[in-house]
Amino acid sequence: MDLGVADAAVGKAMEIVGEMIGFTLDCVPCPSTVRNISLATLHLARTHIKAQLSEFFDSGQSLCLVSDETTKGTKKVQTFGVHSSDGTFVCLGLEQVAEKSAMTAFGALEASVNKLPGVSPEFFKLFMLSVKSTMSDSARTEIKF
Repeated sequence: MDLGVADAAVGKAMEIVGEMIGFTLDCVPCPSTVRNISLATLHLARTHIKAQLSEFFDSGQSLCLVSDETTKGTKKVQTFGVHSSDGTFVCLGLEQVAEKSAMTAFGALEASVNKLPGVSPEFFKLFMLSVKSTMSDSARTEIKF
């Protein structure tokens, strides 16, 4: 998803923030390093999310699906998370969507879960079977979902 922050701008942003708090950086990462760190971090996070969901499935926990959507500039984004019955919260991801319909929201949820590394075709089905309740900001899409 592109939210308008270029890899090349990250170093300058770090310098500006450092100046704001009275800290001078010796060096900042180059754009390719920023990109590599971002991709590695995303993979690590998704691996953790998959492991956490697998633990929920294995222990038979009920999940509460939470969702929200918003617009940033001209881009619409949808996010999902789950609360487990033991109180753990896991953010599943943020997806850019064309519009905010219930069908689009469901597709974005499926895409977020299916992007997790190494998931089987059955993983999303297991996920949906574990969801026993939902919580949102009462948007019309939630009612239709």
